[in-house]
Amino acid sequence: MNAPFAGKDGKAALAALRTILGQRRPWYALAASLLTGVLLGTLLWVNGATGAVAKAAVAHVVDEPVAMVRGGVPVAPERLREVLHQVGARWRADPGLVSYARSCPFRGHSVPHLVVQTADGPVALLVLRKERVPRTLLFRERGYAGRLEPLGTGAIAIIGESSAPVGEEEARRLAAAIAWETP
Repeated sequence: MNAPFAGKDGKAALAALRTILGQRRPWYALAASLLTGVLLGTLLWVNGATGAVAKAAVAHVVDEPVAMVRGGVPVAPERLREVLHQVGARWRADPGLVSYARSCPFRGHSVPHLVVQTADGPVALLVLRKERVPRTLLFRERGYAGRLEPLGTGAIAIIGESSAPVGEEEARRLAAAIAWETP
């Protein structure tokens, strides 16, 4: 392994190389520390932003308690299409009985706020075209349990009663029912 540095000159060259590398180690350590700090900061920022979306979604549901009732009359299909179309979304599959559909203000823009009746009770569904979440986030907040799910270029918030949190299968079914319209 030391063949290129054989002989008297080779030992001096090897010593010089070790000196140079030894002098660079603090720079490598500093660069690694900075990179670690940036990655950790980014991770905390993304998780904080996603957590803020979850908190805002629950706060919105809490502010509209009239929507979260069991049963109810189905929303007219044309009304449902209109509410979804406002954010460039449409139904791809039947979500089941939708008993509430409104466009509501949410973090500076208008979003569809729907309530879908499930076997476990009503589930609020906020269609968040302008929010991005990197991965599924489960949360419990103020007596509700929910999940934020990435959906193409946006996300959906699915919020149910804390006693019957929205399961993965139900979330997948609801997410599969919504599609973004192409511009």
